[in-house]
Amino acid sequence: MLVNASLRHRNSDLTHHLIHADRFESTATTTVEMPVGMVASDRSAVLGRDGFMFLIGGSNDVLAQYSPTRGDEFEIAAQWLKVVGDRVERAKRAGVRFHQLIVPEKISILPELYPTPIAAPTRLLDHLERELLAHYGSATYTSARQVFWGLPDRRAVCKRADSHLSPYGTYHIFRYLIRELFDQQVPTFTFDMNRASIGDLSYRMLGLFVPETYLEVDPANLPPFCRGAIKASEFVPENGGHMGRRQVWKNPDAPIAEKVVVFGNSFFSFVETGQSTLSWWFSRWFREFHFVWTNEVDWEYVAEEEPSLVLWQGIERFLAVVPQH
Repeated sequence: MLVNASLRHRNSDLTHHLIHADRFESTATTTVEMPVGMVASDRSAVLGRDGFMFLIGGSNDVLAQYSPTRGDEFEIAAQWLKVVGDRVERAKRAGVRFHQLIVPEKISILPELYPTPIAAPTRLLDHLERELLAHYGSATYTSARQVFWGLPDRRAVCKRADSHLSPYGTYHIFRYLIRELFDQQVPTFTFDMNRASIGDLSYRMLGLFVPETYLEVDPANLPPFCRGAIKASEFVPENGGHMGRRQVWKNPDAPIAEKVVVFGNSFFSFVETGQSTLSWWFSRWFREFHFVWTNEVDWEYVAEEEPSLVLWQGIERFLAVVPQH
């Protein structure tokens, strides 16, 4: 046991040093050839082509959602349409704009890299997106899947060992939203600065928290106003969990002089996590930005804050659970 503990500490130290180093050194990492199709011992993840790991299990039983015979997608989509309709109406009564964003699974973004042929996206997301766009249009709904499929380098959208997006993928969602909702152009950035982080799928696949490298924008190449973003306040629930946690960021130098309130999850996350999160980008471009980690829209909070825009963000694998508000 002492030997195992010593090894764990050593592995942890190596990973910590790589992630927090001021400068990334390519000689600090190496590659390993592994068979495509390897499945995690708990059946929660699978190794696809080009080193991309895919979430397939977990509490949401992700792979089962891609079944062509699931059969409940029309009923669930109808429930979602009612919820979105209620959200749009409540937003009108509150005098604010409402927008909804759904981030697709990695399988739906890169189905060609999944180990075996698979029909993607899930039937539920496919049907729901068509209905939302038909009923409300792009002023109310953004299909991140369509944003990604319009890019020439779709592989750069995802991290290999993580179920979340790369800074490049997050940036393109943000850029689309700013153009669509505020009629402003976000500059074209070059993602050429190496960073490292621990992928949340690596432990599932390998039993170790393995770092992976990715590219982000060099802060020196960002607009000067980005340096003005500061955290104005934060609320952390008593249990210390994510659900219900809230951050407020302000930037007096921001190019968009509006207040935005976002209800979402780990794809927005906390600004400190960096450019892989939508919150990081929003905190730089808006005069005031609120993020609340929740699956619901808190209309009392909206009434208190009186933002110009309320944005709700969800993900494909959570669509089977329809919120009340």
